[in-house]
Amino acid sequence: MADNYLADLSVMFEIALKMGRTLDLEQEYNRFSELLIHRMGCDYVALWLKEGGQYKLKFANPITRAGKSAVDGRDPIVGRLQEGQPLKADFGEPQFADLLQEKNIVRGSLAVFPFTDPEGFLKVYSSSGLTTKDVKQIETLVKKFQSVVRGCAYYERALQEIELRKAAEEALRRANLEMEKILEENKVMLRKIDILNKELEDKVKERTRELEETVVKLREIAIKDGMTGLYNRQHVLLLGEQAFLDAVNMDKDFSVIMIDVDKFKRVNDTYGHLIGDRVIEILGKRLANSLKNTDLVGRYGGEEFIVFLNCDKAQALEVAERIRHNVADNRFVIKTGVFLPITVSIGVATRRPGDTFDGLIKRADDRLYKAKRAGGNRIGC
Repeated sequence: MADNYLADLSVMFEIALKMGRTLDLEQEYNRFSELLIHRMGCDYVALWLKEGGQYKLKFANPITRAGKSAVDGRDPIVGRLQEGQPLKADFGEPQFADLLQEKNIVRGSLAVFPFTDPEGFLKVYSSSGLTTKDVKQIETLVKKFQSVVRGCAYYERALQEIELRKAAEEALRRANLEMEKILEENKVMLRKIDILNKELEDKVKERTRELEETVVKLREIAIKDGMTGLYNRQHVLLLGEQAFLDAVNMDKDFSVIMIDVDKFKRVNDTYGHLIGDRVIEILGKRLANSLKNTDLVGRYGGEEFIVFLNCDKAQALEVAERIRHNVADNRFVIKTGVFLPITVSIGVATRRPGDTFDGLIKRADDRLYKAKRAGGNRIGC
């Protein structure tokens, strides 16, 4: 049973890591649907998004099973979506017909997972049926995929705005050429139009600058953890894997440090989640201050952090000890008069011949939990 759990967890982790590598919705959908089909045993995956008051079929895999291409508020599936929870029905059940919009489905199970931002839903079909565990696992992945869809949508809208502004600049340029012919006959009018053109150009440039800044901010949101300002899990793993491959190709040293806050649940239970969030925020800053600009550090999840270093084991242990001291020897000032003693457990692993990127992380993670089991505030290596 443990082996099945670890196998399922490994598949879900693999799928999650492969999401969000681009800002192209079609590419992300194709990759996600193929993974659900080939790794989770699904037979059909369809993405529906709300546009202009209707839910429209955005993508389907395979497209040959797709039936309807749009539904409105009168369709039974729309009413069921208002519940806000995943829907699952087996062939032969009364509600199966409410969910069915496809062709050539005469057995198995359908499941629908609603989206809130953007509004829509993801539909999954398995001819061999879906268990409650299957639905829960897919729901976890769909939540991650929804954030990917949201990022792609924001990015697409920003690009559309920039294109509109560029079109406005081109229209302005053509208008100026026409105006120059008229202005030759009336110098007074020329001066007035010059002033107007300058104002329009300034506004267009300002708006274009704002949109370009928006794109930069969106990209920042896509790669940074909002609480700590460090790289988020998806991006730090992407950069870390590239650094690992470079180290393998050049046969250089490469180390991983995994960090976890000791007894963090007690902090949340005693002081509340707002104080817990403050601890995570302060810890993120201390980690950043303990490392060089060339080191990679990110939030791995919850109260866990990960660091990638181009160094050998001895140097990695020095960095780990510096981090441990920096945390343990300096109380966390949560607010005026409130100080918390915080410690961390650390796992260190250095690349060995034949290591994979995931295997190196797992070795560091195992050593981290060995350190926690030994009492915390220590380094496992």
